[in-house]
Amino acid sequence: MRATPVVLAVAAAALVLGGCGVRLPRFQPPKSSSSSSAASARAAANAPLAGGPEPRRRPSVAAAHVPPTVLIHGPRTVKDVALTFDDGPDGYYTPQILSILEKAHVQATFFLVGQRVAAHAAVVRRMVADGDAVGNHTWDHPALTRLRPGLVASELGRAETAIASVTGFQTDLFRPPYGDLSPTVDRELAGNGYHIIFWGVDSLDWKGLSRAQILRNVLPAVRPGSIILQHCASGGPTENLSGTVAALPVIISTLRARGYRFVTIPQMFGIPESMAGGTVGSGAGTTGAGAGTAASRAGSGASAPGSGTSGSSSAPGAPAGNAAAGGSSGTGPAGAAAGAAPGSASHAIDM
Repeated sequence: MRATPVVLAVAAAALVLGGCGVRLPRFQPPKSSSSSSAASARAAANAPLAGGPEPRRRPSVAAAHVPPTVLIHGPRTVKDVALTFDDGPDGYYTPQILSILEKAHVQATFFLVGQRVAAHAAVVRRMVADGDAVGNHTWDHPALTRLRPGLVASELGRAETAIASVTGFQTDLFRPPYGDLSPTVDRELAGNGYHIIFWGVDSLDWKGLSRAQILRNVLPAVRPGSIILQHCASGGPTENLSGTVAALPVIISTLRARGYRFVTIPQMFGIPESMAGGTVGSGAGTTGAGAGTAASRAGSGASAPGSGTSGSSSAPGAPAGNAAAGGSSGTGPAGAAAGAAPGSASHAIDM
């Protein structure tokens, strides 16, 4: 196709202005009827995940390493359930999810990617104002088992600094990207005092599933104490989370009708909310809340989670030697059962 004089003139002007250091407005592509094209445009606006989109890195059931200290579910005797969202924040999906939660008066837990926090600080402040809890999901979402020794602490520290600079507090919650752990990574995490949070119900929404598919993955698998995994920001150009947004109101209304109460991870495990987010007025957002600074957390000598006095009981179907999380009577959560690996469509670890 031959260029018209108008197109040539615009192109010439752009070259001249660009050479003079003048910032041109970002090109906005025309609206497309294709949902996949729209999803690609939204994903491109996010900082890329260092480890790649979920389907490339999610470990298989056989390959996953889940230590017995990882928290997979809360007490099975109370009809509490925790909604958790990974990989945010962003400026598209996360605000929609927050609006749904606000309308339903539900608080959730968000595991945040540090470099995205810096780009969407207002969204994080909105989470804290709503009473949502926030956790560390590393700086740029790498596969931790592929990092050189010592870089895990850097990933945690940079993300913690970003979160603290926006919220005014440091978080005690950590979820490894892709659920990717190993004995070596465990040792690096052990000295940082984080509560490592996995999940028992996987929506598999990173596959770009529809509302109906997500509901089929989530609702039949929920039990008292379940931790539900969803995402609030896309991990790549093919990751469309519109099904997550559409399914969320149904998940909330259905589980409420079944008698469930929605809680944050700190509420489920008795973790002090001044350290992990939570309702405004209970310590969230207070500068200086928590022990030490974000910068000093990585590599600190803090004790590992689970050291408080918590009741625990054997989980039905749990491997011998592992205990399900019980009711906390102190500030440290109980150890959770380490079942099958996350990412299984059969929800094998929701014990």
